[in-house]
Amino acid sequence: MFLAMVIVFIAILLLIVGFISFILSIVFTILFTKFGKTNKICRILKKVCPFLSIGSLLLMLPFALLASYYVKKYSSIPKTYVKCDTTIQFENGFERFRTTNGQVFIQLDYKMNYHISIDREPVYSYCPSGFFHKYEWRNVYKIDTPNEFSLYTVSYDSEGWEYGIYVKEEECESIISYYSTNRKWGLSNGIDYASDQITTLIEKYEAKISPIEIQMNSDYFSCKFEAYSLDQLFIVDECNFFLMKNKVFIATKRHFNKYYQYFGFELFGEEKQLVGQEIDFLQN
Repeated sequence: MFLAMVIVFIAILLLIVGFISFILSIVFTILFTKFGKTNKICRILKKVCPFLSIGSLLLMLPFALLASYYVKKYSSIPKTYVKCDTTIQFENGFERFRTTNGQVFIQLDYKMNYHISIDREPVYSYCPSGFFHKYEWRNVYKIDTPNEFSLYTVSYDSEGWEYGIYVKEEECESIISYYSTNRKWGLSNGIDYASDQITTLIEKYEAKISPIEIQMNSDYFSCKFEAYSLDQLFIVDECNFFLMKNKVFIATKRHFNKYYQYFGFELFGEEKQLVGQEIDFLQN
């Protein structure tokens, strides 16, 4: 956004310079025509001015197109936006938002299950002020769930990506408690479920404290499992297995700090053999 605004500023500045140059070339053409009858230099300059006018137009055209492109891009309301009676404001980045009627919503560490189609209904509007912020206008959607919980998501671009899953502040603990048990581990392809042995292994190491950072190298094989909610709506957790130089690691946590950092434990004995067999099966 900042870089785009810098480009727009430079483009508009050069557009103004080109416009002023065009006007001056016309003015000087008129003056040199008037005084060219008695002044040889004015007659010569009169012939030069049309070329300056053409040059000014050529300078203005590309920068006018560039400026108009960015102005339109950042000042246009997305086609998917729907105006709602109630609006929201985000707090602490996108960790939470508050509606104009005072309701607070908390972001969960979940994401939509992109393997299935989910029904959503726009219920709130997000309309940041400013002419060049209209492209950020979005909706909060209520997700159609088979249980009594009220869950929401906020799309933020035309490609369908989302900020995340939100719940009412007073329902947050009960929803997390519910989905921490009502879930099933499976491969990230959304098709194959994990075996009971792998599920037990993942849950065992998820409960352990003080995981170590797994030092990644360029030669490794990875396999990601995701915990799908039983209602199939959300991915509520994930776990990665890494095979590196005859070593097997289970990564129960990850953080993004310019690049992904994985934290977990090295596996030995029967657990290492179990994962090796499972991953060997998956590769074949």
